[in-house]
Amino acid sequence: MAEFLRRKAAEAEDEEERRKIERALRKVLYGTNRIWLYGVPLRVSYRLDTNALVIRYSPEQEEELRRAYEALRGRLGGCVTAGRRHVALKVPEALRELARRAAQGDQEAERFLRELRRYAEAHDEARGLAEGGLLKKLEEVLKPHAAVEGLVVDVGDAEAVVKVRAEVGVGTGAGFAPAADCRGPECKLRVTVEYAISGVVKAWRVTFSWQRTSKGVYTPQAAAKGYDAVEARILAKVFDDDRFLKQDKVTLTARHLEALLRFKEAAEAVERWLKTRPRG
Repeated sequence: MAEFLRRKAAEAEDEEERRKIERALRKVLYGTNRIWLYGVPLRVSYRLDTNALVIRYSPEQEEELRRAYEALRGRLGGCVTAGRRHVALKVPEALRELARRAAQGDQEAERFLRELRRYAEAHDEARGLAEGGLLKKLEEVLKPHAAVEGLVVDVGDAEAVVKVRAEVGVGTGAGFAPAADCRGPECKLRVTVEYAISGVVKAWRVTFSWQRTSKGVYTPQAAAKGYDAVEARILAKVFDDDRFLKQDKVTLTARHLEALLRFKEAAEAVERWLKTRPRG
């Protein structure tokens, strides 16, 4: 069946027809993307280009939306968000909370994570993604983060000893002020990347804030800029993103925050700030 659908898709002259065949092929190859959790049929979608995992339920009836939100919120608390027409799990917070609940004996959480992993394996196999697909995304989110003090980065003719810190607060630039109990859109996360080369210590900073999308959902974002060639090498390692080596500005998102969780002096602040996400 899969080979037949591949041939039909390749032969299709109409774009809409080709898309329909490709959707049918995806369903044959890795099954449905619907996974139930606490009585709610959640749909899973993943974008390889942005490494974004979305898990949501979009019912037609407002009453169904309310019930779904209450069911998920009652178990996962602030790890759930809702828009006008959908309820969604916050990633990575909700998956980590489910892993914690599964470890404590929550069979529903354990089953959901098991089915999500099974779907990810089939999804990546169907798309020929041996590395860097949905399964890797799940492993990065769910694996215990080994806290490290810092990194040693080769910057050409020398090595940089790097440490990363993070603070939750309000304001930007010189006006940033630590505020551990801040919440909502005004609450920010300042990340300081300190590095020493041949005894000379310098620092580079960036501030994450909550940006509201056109769909009313708040996502973490920061504009990384103002770095030189040496700092580009350091930041590429810190944030696990080689775009620093090619571009003079990089937009940082949730996946870059995940990279910071391995640093002992940043992890606690990052996780605390993620919990301040405004409700959509």
